[in-house]
Amino acid sequence: MEGLPALCARHCSNNGLRASVLPITVVVISILVCSVESVSISRQTVKHYLEDFGYLTSKSVESATSEKDITNALHKFQEFTGLHDTGEEDMTTMIKMLEPRCGDSDVDDHDMSPSDPRGMRHKRWAIFQKWPKNDLTYRISTYTDKLPVDIVDDAVSRAFKLWSDVANITFTKISSGKADIDISFHRGDHGDSRPFDGSGLVLGHAFPPGLITSRPDLIGSIHLDDEENWTANSRSGKNLWLTVGHEIGHAIGLSHSRVLPALMYPWYPSYNPSFTLDRDDIEGVQFLYGARPGAELVLPTSSPQGPNNPNIPNLCMAHPDTITLTAGGNMYAFKDSFYWMLEQGQVVPGFPKLISNNWPGLQSNLSASFSMKNPRVWGSDDVGKTYFFKTISGSVAVWKYSSANILEPGYPKALETVFPDFRPSSPIVSVQGVAEISGNGETIFVMDNQIYLYGWEKVFRGSYLVTDIFPNLVGKVVSMIQGADNYLYFFMEGGLYYQVSPWTFNISTYFPKPAVQDWFSCNA
Repeated sequence: MEGLPALCARHCSNNGLRASVLPITVVVISILVCSVESVSISRQTVKHYLEDFGYLTSKSVESATSEKDITNALHKFQEFTGLHDTGEEDMTTMIKMLEPRCGDSDVDDHDMSPSDPRGMRHKRWAIFQKWPKNDLTYRISTYTDKLPVDIVDDAVSRAFKLWSDVANITFTKISSGKADIDISFHRGDHGDSRPFDGSGLVLGHAFPPGLITSRPDLIGSIHLDDEENWTANSRSGKNLWLTVGHEIGHAIGLSHSRVLPALMYPWYPSYNPSFTLDRDDIEGVQFLYGARPGAELVLPTSSPQGPNNPNIPNLCMAHPDTITLTAGGNMYAFKDSFYWMLEQGQVVPGFPKLISNNWPGLQSNLSASFSMKNPRVWGSDDVGKTYFFKTISGSVAVWKYSSANILEPGYPKALETVFPDFRPSSPIVSVQGVAEISGNGETIFVMDNQIYLYGWEKVFRGSYLVTDIFPNLVGKVVSMIQGADNYLYFFMEGGLYYQVSPWTFNISTYFPKPAVQDWFSCNA
């Protein structure tokens, strides 16, 4: 790869990161070891860079972008890249923006977390969608004149081998016809609305499977900037092998990783003849396609995002049946016959597991759940116990488990048996949630988008429309849970959720938000 002084000098002579932006001024002092004394990039150039790579959201781009928007985007960029998080255009940040990289976005509008107001979700590898098959074809439809054809063929073949060595996926080269993955070299504007910027900065980009509806012909395409100084087995110039290897990752469904050693890190690695994929890369590709027969299966150490095993429900595609927070502080999500443990908005490694493994006798397809923390609620004998609710043909069945997940004698029981004062005016179609309010022993049952208030004296005090109690909730409630902070979380049809105070019933600022990103670290 080029050294920093040459890179900075070249960008200075090229008048900016791309044709439409203002010049970049660089002063370089070099003695024995080169150091950079000053790097200055215009605010407009910084703004364009942050837009191009997803750090400024589409909303702030469409409206008048404020200085606060740019500062927040700089925070995102610095956090993603592992730089010192200043929110300022400091020297190390400017230098990073000058480094050759992939042209695909690093983050999107939905990379948000309720614990991070800057909108940067803490994730490692992430995915788009996978090919519906494991045997793919590829074709090099145009070549660069910087290298002989056989050298290009060899570099591309070795790039595919990086992935096929660890995953259950094969790549076969064809010389004519339509291939699944098409590799081509281009200059400037080449008809895909993503023009190259000349030598430097963006070296290539790719189009993953399943995300392009208006241009299906681009799915699986890898475009490389033909103005780069492409090299094969050298640390000088731009290494074709590892650049193509990175873009193949996109073409088979992987997004950018924030892990520095990973091939899917947005900035291409320097040439190393012994380069192998990082664990982060292997986790991602094996999640999509499985491990190659005979290869080591690398178990995820982070929450995967995207399509899953068809036999296991996908929390990224549909909200779970219910989520509960036990008296011991463990949070679990339930869907069909499976459950997941959640920590800080991510799935704990090793999940999902079968519900029956942890709660013997509990059925699948649950409706709601509630764990007792307050001795004023339903009696002190129930503290630490967890209730599960399931709607069955107009009735509601209830399971009660001890803190050791042992089913209480006589359960399951009908809701009317457990709560004899309950007299619904019509058969119950669904139970969305149960939660404590006010801290005085009162609880609410959300059923069929009505609120049933249950007092500390164990009598129902009537029913109300959800909109009467929570007038600012928009849409239909799918489920409701109570978090460790005692706030109520309403999950709505359509994928949004609200945080609501159990004391004032007011909706918290900045809500609603997308649920699957905040709770399960999924891409939207």
